[in-house]
Amino acid sequence: MKNLRKKKRNADLKNQKKKFSGFGAGGGNRYAKEIKDEDIVEIKDVIGYAGDVTIMAQVFGTEEISHRNGTSQYRLKLTDYSDSIILRLFGNGPNAKFQNKRRTELIESVKGIKKGQWLKVQGTVSNDPYLRDTIIEPKLLELVSKEEKKITIREEKELN
Repeated sequence: MKNLRKKKRNADLKNQKKKFSGFGAGGGNRYAKEIKDEDIVEIKDVIGYAGDVTIMAQVFGTEEISHRNGTSQYRLKLTDYSDSIILRLFGNGPNAKFQNKRRTELIESVKGIKKGQWLKVQGTVSNDPYLRDTIIEPKLLELVSKEEKKITIREEKELN
């Protein structure tokens, strides 16, 4: 009887670990892997770097580009107020052979992102010769809420 309870408890713990909150559900990540705050670096430190990084930034521009062959490209302009970077994601093409479930989920979450939202992004940084800029291609995305400091009238008068 005790063994049965122990097995059931272990199974429940495993199921709890597998559960994660979805992208729009207030702070979970997309693929059940958590983006750690200790790994976050400033964007100014990644410019000119090539490799995997984790950043936290605010979206200040979104763009969707449709190509003639049916594919699309998504670009988000991100800033953490130390510098800015472009998040680039290529969409799945019309050919079903090359469809990728993870990429499709990532595209759906990128489509829902709006200007002013904060993101944690884990991805690969590289230099794009076409854009002539440093870009990040995401592997994980997490929508986060960041408290912005509100300046009261009294503080504004003190600043002036």
